Amino acid sequence: RALSAARSRRGAVDFETVETQIVCDESGRIDKIVPRTRNDAHKLIEEAMLAANVCSADFILQSKHPGLYRVHEGPTPEKREILSGYLKALGVGMSIGDDPKPGDFQAIALATK
Repeated sequence: RALSAARSRRGAVDFETVETQIVCDESGRIDKIVPRTRNDAHKLIEEAMLAANVCSADFILQSKHPGLYRVHEGPTPEKREILSGYLKALGVGMSIGDDPKPGDFQAIALATK
């Protein structure tokens, strides 16, 4: 719970997706594709991995060591306009500014859940 709360305070968006598992027959051919069960243990491991990433980034930053990282570009004006149209169509009284932060997307995700 503490890890999840810390992630929420950082403005991270929790994507609720269904992972799939491919089940093969005896000859190795795909037999079926089924949803993969995601239990509390999976969620705990995921939170621990995210916390380790944050700790690593904090260490690199504080020690002033060089590090590689990825910068996620913000949405284009066209994408912001499309999102604004969806929010309006859904009757959600929210809009998105020119420089949205992760917390803005978190609020939109919660409002449209």
